[in-house]
Amino acid sequence: MPSTTRPTRSLTRPAAVVVAAAGAVLAGALPAAATTETDDVTPEQELTDAITVVDQYWADNHQGYFGDEYVAPLVFTGEAGVQGMYTSGVDSHPCGGEEALTPTNALHCAEPVGEDWIAVSDDLLLDGTAQIGDAFTYLVVAHEWGHAIQLRHPELTAPWVELQADCIAGATLAEASDQGLVTWEEGDDEEVAAGLLAVADETGWTDTTSHGSAEERASSFQHGIDTGLTGCLYSGSLQP
Repeated sequence: MPSTTRPTRSLTRPAAVVVAAAGAVLAGALPAAATTETDDVTPEQELTDAITVVDQYWADNHQGYFGDEYVAPLVFTGEAGVQGMYTSGVDSHPCGGEEALTPTNALHCAEPVGEDWIAVSDDLLLDGTAQIGDAFTYLVVAHEWGHAIQLRHPELTAPWVELQADCIAGATLAEASDQGLVTWEEGDDEEVAAGLLAVADETGWTDTTSHGSAEERASSFQHGIDTGLTGCLYSGSLQP
């Protein structure tokens, strides 16, 4: 595995395409103006860059893998105005008729394709990057985008949906690096491993409420790196 995930600062940024109001925005992750190179990158900017990288990867590769046009998930933006981020305890938005923006969380809301959306809480973002590093942000975004891909291809979605999303995340970040969308840095491998440990559950994937153990999550992420996206797709016999 190459040293992992940090984008170069010449990345394009998503434009905010407003489809919801009331203090919040659901935006399409569409490329816009390029950023300039800098080493002083805030966690909020890392989130914006991670969204750009992952969305661009799927825009470039989705049709080649699946044969149909890529439809990006929307990106929730709360009152703080940071693309993809909501403020725990302040912002609210429903998913399936129920409040979705719980504290310290990241989520993909599985509304119909094209109306589904992704969001990360401010406390998860800030605590994760402070304690683990910037690669944590890329892991979270790539994982939630993996759920968006599952929604678009339910026939290829495994029963172990969370571990499959980890596999898709590994494939996404590795292939994005190979394609020049990101530059991976020394130490990011360790940050990804720490991130998977931090978000692991005590129970294994056979508990349908579980994301999987740390070992299972790390193994699934690595499987995506080793095999690419095709190794993550469910054929009826693939084991986690």
